[in-house]
Amino acid sequence: KIILAVLCTFLTTSLYAQKLTMGYLFPAGGQVGTTVEIEAGGLNINRATKVLFSHPGIKAKLEPVEESKNERRKRRRLNDQSSPQLADRIKLIITIAPDVPCGMYDLRLQGPKGVSNQLPFEVASYPNFLESKKSTKNKPNKVESLPAVLCGYVTPGGIDYFKFSGHKGDTIVASVKARQLVPYIADAVPGWFQPVIKITDSRGKEIAYSDDYHHNVDPVIITTLPKDGNYMLQIHDAIYRGRQDFNYRIQLGVIPFVTGRYPAYGVVGKKVKQELAGVNLDATKTTVKVKKDGYHHLTFTNKIGTSNAVQFYALPKGKKLIHCPKNGSHLTLNAAIADSLTSTSKIKKYKIYAEDREQIIVELIGRRNGSRIDAVMRLRDQGGNIVA
Repeated sequence: KIILAVLCTFLTTSLYAQKLTMGYLFPAGGQVGTTVEIEAGGLNINRATKVLFSHPGIKAKLEPVEESKNERRKRRRLNDQSSPQLADRIKLIITIAPDVPCGMYDLRLQGPKGVSNQLPFEVASYPNFLESKKSTKNKPNKVESLPAVLCGYVTPGGIDYFKFSGHKGDTIVASVKARQLVPYIADAVPGWFQPVIKITDSRGKEIAYSDDYHHNVDPVIITTLPKDGNYMLQIHDAIYRGRQDFNYRIQLGVIPFVTGRYPAYGVVGKKVKQELAGVNLDATKTTVKVKKDGYHHLTFTNKIGTSNAVQFYALPKGKKLIHCPKNGSHLTLNAAIADSLTSTSKIKKYKIYAEDREQIIVELIGRRNGSRIDAVMRLRDQGGNIVA
């Protein structure tokens, strides 16, 4: 029994050691209708034989990365916060078909022993601009044309700088994807990238700053430029950590960005009129119709490009959905409502009838669907006593 247990332990360890684990993709996306070269870092990924995507219009081929022992040893120095989880490198040549909708897709690697973890791969309207690690504050990465997706990763104690030009009155958007790309980073304490961005003018005066966007940790800057001229965007980790998996994508330019929409709920197969809030939008009203129930990520396109994705939740076909019932309305069980709180002092009340000892469920879908709400619900009986 003891010998069997030891053999099983060795076998399990051997299989686990060969598991493909991806730590990052750089750059973690590409422009629709183009071919992009990606570096993947991880553990045992050089054993990969195939790349798997969640959309059939995205294809890839694998190429090995030639790396000397010296280069590998240099990456593994303790003082550069390196990790054995990023020991291997492979190159992916990814082709994105012109009809692939903009958005986030799953990328996995397949090998002889199974399939790797998933990392997001973004298909965007705008071309990638790759930072140079030789750039400095005095010699920043010069972005010749906007809009663009700025792609890079931060190093320990480092700040990445991007120089761009703009015109007075331009509403510039700088939207970061970082935590969305790598939700958890092994061997980082805390285990994630916390990006901070800032835009300054040619004299170094701060125009805008952001370290998050509402309840999302990835920051967004929306600002109107005060004059014609050159501006600088900088990004770093909040506590100045860094390595290759502290990577980011920043959509920068006078681009469409949705800050809010209503309603965010509907029923499969039924048209829902949407009111949009945001910047650089051609229209603030549109119609949405979805074919599947559950959570959806919707984007809106104009002549500039495609907006950020906003969430929309659809109930199954045939379900009853009531939009904005009056305060105090009687609701039937097995129905759903779509409503909102329009002021900080607002409390919405609804009435329901239930049989004695009848078990009921009241489920709120808010933050999961992109809402900023931090809700409290109370169920009271006819005497005003709290039941739940």
